[in-house]
Amino acid sequence: CKSSVVSFGHAVFAWLGADRLICHLVSSSPGNVSIQVSNNCIEFSNAAVTEILSTQRIHYFYPADTRLNAKTVVTVVGVGFDHVSTTGCLFGGYQAQSNVMSSTLIHCNVPKILVPAAVRFSVSIGGQSLKMNGNNIFEYLPP
Repeated sequence: CKSSVVSFGHAVFAWLGADRLICHLVSSSPGNVSIQVSNNCIEFSNAAVTEILSTQRIHYFYPADTRLNAKTVVTVVGVGFDHVSTTGCLFGGYQAQSNVMSSTLIHCNVPKILVPAAVRFSVSIGGQSLKMNGNNIFEYLPP
């Protein structure tokens, strides 16, 4: 244990002063975590609970529509898709197969439906729905 930097689980803390530190989380899922710190590696502070927010974001997706009989793949463009184990795409109430292509791209196979409709499109990673900039409506157009 070093006096200037303390490694604790999946985080690295750097002391900025007697009453401040900065924390860099190397890998963690969104949610609440309990953190304790020490300047001597023997005595630790009372646990502080902090919330880890998702760094994964969707910027946009395309195309935003398809013909009813067409085979279509929606490309989702965003950030933070690397090291992702499970993804899901939802078109209205229909779950779709998805594949992470890179840290910035996910492909979603559009499920077929029988009648024209405008549905809400969403993407989840590890069961957490991602925030999406702008419109999240996907349209099924007549053939």
